[in-house]
Amino acid sequence: MRLIATMGQAGDTPQTLPLLAGLQPGKVLADTAYDSDENRAYCAEQGIEAVIPNRSNRVEPFALDQQTVLLPKNWTV
Repeated sequence: MRLIATMGQAGDTPQTLPLLAGLQPGKVLADTAYDSDENRAYCAEQGIEAVIPNRSNRVEPFALDQQTVLLPKNWTV
């Protein structure tokens, strides 16, 4: 597990690639704050399964394996 502490106004998405740098996890489980094309492309290039619910405004949603993660009730898929 890695942690990057940021100021409260800092977004989550910019922290994704620094957190994953040098790691080779089989899967990345994250919430919708991490749903970006850049994060998904990085995971695909590295052979990492991205288990990230789609943002509500994503034009072309990605499939989400419902068996991989038990989604909290406040997540909409």
